[in-house]
Amino acid sequence: MKQTVNQDYFNRKMFFRALPPILISYIGLAIADTADAIVVGQRLGVTGLAAISMALPVFMLINVVMHSYGMGGFIVYARLMGEGKQEKARQNFNGVLWHAMLVGVILAAAGNLFLDPLVMLLGVEGTSGTLYEVCSVYVRIIVTAIPAFIFSYVLNYYLCSDGKEKLASIGSTVGNLTDLFLNILLVLVLDGGAAGAAFSTVIGNLVAICIYLIGMRRNPGNLVFSLKNVWKFRAWHCFRLGFASSVQYIFSLIFVMSANRLLMKISGDSGVAVFDVIQNVSFLIQYLYDAAAKAAQPLVSTFRGERNYYGERRIFAWNLLSAVILGGFCITLIALFPQSMCVIFGIAGTEAAELGVYALRIYLIGGFLAGINLTLQKYCQACEREKPVFIMAILRGFIFLLPALFFFANLGIRAFWWLFAATEAMSLIVFLIFNAINRKKDSFDQDRVYSTTILGTVGNMTQLADEIEAFCEKWNAEMKQTYFIRMTLEEVCVTIMKHQDQNGYIQITLIADTDGVFELHIRDNAEKFNLLEMDTAKVSEEEYDMDAMGILVIKKRAREMQYRNYKGFNSLIIKI
Repeated sequence: MKQTVNQDYFNRKMFFRALPPILISYIGLAIADTADAIVVGQRLGVTGLAAISMALPVFMLINVVMHSYGMGGFIVYARLMGEGKQEKARQNFNGVLWHAMLVGVILAAAGNLFLDPLVMLLGVEGTSGTLYEVCSVYVRIIVTAIPAFIFSYVLNYYLCSDGKEKLASIGSTVGNLTDLFLNILLVLVLDGGAAGAAFSTVIGNLVAICIYLIGMRRNPGNLVFSLKNVWKFRAWHCFRLGFASSVQYIFSLIFVMSANRLLMKISGDSGVAVFDVIQNVSFLIQYLYDAAAKAAQPLVSTFRGERNYYGERRIFAWNLLSAVILGGFCITLIALFPQSMCVIFGIAGTEAAELGVYALRIYLIGGFLAGINLTLQKYCQACEREKPVFIMAILRGFIFLLPALFFFANLGIRAFWWLFAATEAMSLIVFLIFNAINRKKDSFDQDRVYSTTILGTVGNMTQLADEIEAFCEKWNAEMKQTYFIRMTLEEVCVTIMKHQDQNGYIQITLIADTDGVFELHIRDNAEKFNLLEMDTAKVSEEEYDMDAMGILVIKKRAREMQYRNYKGFNSLIIKI
C-alpha cells in the first residue's frame, strides 16, 4: 500500500529556500533606496527632501524599463526551464538583456540632451534657487547611469530565476551596503550634497554588477552571454508581460508629479517633505511583499511549465502567508514609533514633524491593503495572465488613485493622506469581482495531469505504478507506450532511492499531452546527481551495472530527456 506523505514537501522547501536570500536582498534594497532621502534630509533638511521627492519620477521611468524586461523575462525563462527547453531559455536571457540595454542607452542620451526641460517637467522651476540646483545635479547623474541600473536589475531577476538566489542576494546586498556607506561618507562626512547621494547609488549598482559577473564566471549554469541571433528573439513579448504590472510606475510618475505640485500649493515644502517620507516608508513595506512575490514567481512559473497545478496553488498560499506576516510586522512597528521615522528622515523638530506622524499612521492602513493587491497581481503575472495584472495596475495607479488624489487634496492637508487607503480598498474589491466574473479556465485540461509525492521506498512503487498505468490507459496510450512509461518510472525511482537516505521523497507528475506524447517530471531530494550522466559504458562489459543498463534503454527509447538541479532538488523531464 502506498504510504501517504505531505504533498506540500517540495513546494514548501523550495519556497523557503528561495525566500531568505531574496528577503535579505530586498531589505538591503529598501535601505539603499531610502538612503538618499535620509542623508540628504539630514544634511539639507526639508529642501533636500523636497528635491529628492521631485526627482522620484525619473526612477519610476527607469523602473518601467528594467522591471518590465526583468520580470517578464524571468517569468518566461522559468516556464521554459520547467518545460525542459533550455536552449530557448538561453535565447530568452540574451534577447531580453540586450534589448533592455539598448533602450537604456537611448534613455540616458535623451535625458542628458534635454536635462533642463526634464527638471522643469518634474515641477522645479529655474527660479526655485537651491531646490532647482539640488534637483538638476541629482537627476543628471542618475539619468547618465540608466544602462547600469537596467543591466544590474535585469541580471538580478535572471539569477533568481536560474536558482542563484544566493549570488543575487550577495551582489545586491553588498551593492546596497556600498550605497549606504558612500552616502554617509560623501554626503554627511564630505558634504557632497545631492551629487554625493547620486554617485553613491550608481557606484552601489556597479559593485553589484561586478559580483554578479564574477559569480556567473565561476558557475554560469544556463546564463551564458551571447549576441548570436539576439535581435530575433521576441523580447517584446517579455516586455509586454512585465509591463502589465510595471505600467504602475508610469501611473506613479504621473501621481507623484501631480501630488508634488498640489502639496506645494496647499502646504509648501513641508507637505512635499512629508510626502517623500511616506513614499520612502512605502518602499520599506512594499519591498517585503515584493521579496515574497519574487521568491514565489519563478516557482509558480516552473510548476506551471510542469502542469503541477497543486504545487502552483500551494506556492501562492505560502507567498501570501509570508507576505502578510512580514508586511504586517513592519507596519505594526512603524505605527508604534512614527516619531522615529521623522527623526531618521531629518524632519523632527520642524513644523512638518507633527503632520508626518499623523500622515504615517493613516498611510499604513493603505500600505497593508497595497501589499495584498501586490501579491495577487504578482501571482497572476507569474501565471502569464496579463489582463488581470493590467486591470489591477490601472485600478491602483489611475482609475482610483488620481481621482482620489484631487478629491482628498480639496479636503485639506490632513485629509490628503486617506487617499492611499481609499484607493487600495476600492481596487481590491473591484479586482476580486472582476476576477470572479472573468475567471478563465486553464487551456490545458487538468484531468490530463497525474501528480503525487511519495516516500522513497520500494514498497510504495507497486501501487504508484498501477495508478500510472491506469492513467495511461485512461488517455489512450498504446500498450508499448504504457509499458515503457511504467518501466521508466520504476527504473528511475529505484535508482534515485539508492542515492537517498531514509527521509527520501520523490515527486512525480505525468502529463498526457494532446498530441499523444506523455511527459514525465520527477523531482527528488537525493544528493545532487545527474542520472543522465551515469556510466552506461559498463553495459558492454562482462560485469555490467544493471542500473546503467536500465538508464541506457530509457535514453534510447525516450523522445527527449532533460536534467536540472533546481532549488537543491534533482529534476528530470522525460518525454515518451
